[in-house]
Amino acid sequence: SQVKIRITKSSPDEGGDIVGILQRSHPSRSTQSQPIALLVHGILSHKDQIYHRPLANALAGDLGMDSFRYDLTGQGGETEGKFAMANFDDDVRDLERVIDYLREEHGYVIHVRKSSLSKLSNKLGIAIEKLSYSVIVAGQ
Repeated sequence: SQVKIRITKSSPDEGGDIVGILQRSHPSRSTQSQPIALLVHGILSHKDQIYHRPLANALAGDLGMDSFRYDLTGQGGETEGKFAMANFDDDVRDLERVIDYLREEHGYVIHVRKSSLSKLSNKLGIAIEKLSYSVIVAGQ
């Protein structure tokens, strides 16, 4: 089951809400202490890019894992904001807000890992401290 979620940003100066899709593998199961995969797109992409839906479906169907995919600020998806190429500060703020929301509102255990392949690695250091581990697939 898929549910569209709007996450309010902490400041009106940051633009509109973060818009994402929570895909549940077992909608009747509690989300407390359950793992979740975060699917984050790259520059000039969006949450419903050709590979995000099949990946979310595979995670739910094959692994029984919930996932959350969302549009980064200003990248042309449903999350509003001023467009900027590689605005890592906005990306990190979005990620931190998503992590906080999923933990506080749903009780998920977020698994993310810092990757040297990701251009966000250094900036993500702040957000990564809140996480257990991850697998980040990044194209260069």
